Amino acid sequence: MTKVCAALLLAFCTFAAQAQIAETPPAKKEVVAESQFLGAYPSLKDYLFREPKSGFYLGLGVSPVAVLGERMMFTANFFELHWIKDNWDIEWLKASYGFTRAQTSRLQSSHFTLRAAPKYRLFGQVSLGPLLGYESVTFPGVKAVIYNNGLNTDRQPFSNRGWIYGAVCSQNIVTEKGYVFKLNESVYRETYSTDRTPNNWKYVFMDSDLQADRKKIEAALVYMIEVSFLF
Repeated sequence: MTKVCAALLLAFCTFAAQAQIAETPPAKKEVVAESQFLGAYPSLKDYLFREPKSGFYLGLGVSPVAVLGERMMFTANFFELHWIKDNWDIEWLKASYGFTRAQTSRLQSSHFTLRAAPKYRLFGQVSLGPLLGYESVTFPGVKAVIYNNGLNTDRQPFSNRGWIYGAVCSQNIVTEKGYVFKLNESVYRETYSTDRTPNNWKYVFMDSDLQADRKKIEAALVYMIEVSFLF
């Protein structure tokens, strides 16, 4: 009886293994056959279904060359969101931090900027469009007091914020793996005030020269060249 049960068990295991092998799809063989077929007829690769690209890219970038008024400016873009498809090259959001270098250290400034730029492709990989954003500016070496209706603050570094607007021209270099190297030439105008804050508090500068003439720290035109890597 024991021998009969063992024989039945062995027969059942053999049948189950054969059934499992029969049910397993020969995926590897199909892939090899498909590869051989496309190798014999390479022109058919263009007719294969490929999932369409979304057009969205994330990126990082730097601006090694920029001029702000009479100061040199260096900027790093720590977040970029782009949409590139058909004839559109839209910069949905770019967040950057920059700092300037001046002959006098107290006139050096730092800038935090958020901006967007919808661009349209003119020819090839060259696109052009307007630029709009918002900027926060700080001069660590320039001390000021703000006051309003008899109230005033202690001495603190001069800082303010305001809109920026301008234009940008882009050129894209697309790699075989789908990555994009982007070159931007931008020009934009700052609009922050050295007279009062957005809440209508007025500035008084501790430096009498700046109090009399604020041109050296006023908003100016920015000329910038940027290089970004999108993935």
